[in-house]
This record gives sequence, C-alpha cells and structure tokens, in this order.
Amino acid sequence: MSDYPMPCHQTVDYREPQWKKKWEAGQVGKLCAGALIFFANICKRSRDGSRPTIPADRELVFSRPDEFIDYHNAAKVKSWKL
Repeated sequence: MSDYPMPCHQTVDYREPQWKKKWEAGQVGKLCAGALIFFANICKRSRDGSRPTIPADRELVFSRPDEFIDYHNAAKVKSWKL
C-alpha cells in the first residue's frame, strides 16, 4: 500500500541475494502490472507522476486490500518480510 514501486514476481528472482539492490538500480525486473491495476481499483495514485497507470479491472484483479494480501501471503516465494 506504500508509494514504492512493486516488482513483478515474473521478472525478478527473489532467491537471488542481491535482487533488491539490482531492482532498485534498474538492472532487473519490471513494475508489477497487477499492483498497478489493483491501485486503480482502489482509486490510489502514485505521487510519482512518471509512474505508469493502468485502467481499473475489478473482475480480474483484486478489488480490496485483504484479497491482495491473502493471495500474496499464500505464495511460496515472497518479496517482503512478515
């Protein structure tokens, strides 16, 4: 829910010890389209005007924060610490 760009889980190898450093340097990964759509679904915009936006899609992408969190908590590999 922060205004920090979320990496796409399909473009970053989270098992790589330096993944976050490489992500922040722009060496690996892409922005998570699902997160961008989710933000549109909940009417959230980044303060960074250069960050792309994607139209809302409440049928195929999460419409509420708890749906997003539950889905990602069930993932085998996580990009965050609990």
